[in-house]
Amino acid sequence: MMEIKKRIKPLKSHITNLVNQKISNSRKKSESWNETIIGLSVAIIDAPKDWPITPGDVIGGIKVVRKSVRSDQRVKTQLRILSSYGLLTKEGGLKAGNTYYLNFELPGELLGTQEA
Repeated sequence: MMEIKKRIKPLKSHITNLVNQKISNSRKKSESWNETIIGLSVAIIDAPKDWPITPGDVIGGIKVVRKSVRSDQRVKTQLRILSSYGLLTKEGGLKAGNTYYLNFELPGELLGTQEA
């Protein structure tokens, strides 16, 4: 578990900065945003750039790092918020099984710790 925390740290910091720049009240609820960002970082770290991300991927990423998720619904809501602010592109309708794609660039050094 410590290895995954170390691997996602730069990516998590980058996404946190993006969220804080775009969403003004994210700092007020930083703990709940932190959980979603951790899960998103885990989902992204080994996936190809154009790979779809589902709420289940993010929730699974949170469970890898934290062993439990405070609220599945909050994670789904925050993914929709990230989409409405343009950080993710949403694909699918109003159903819970939406998929998202990254809508921001990832500097190569953030993914440099990937295993070949």
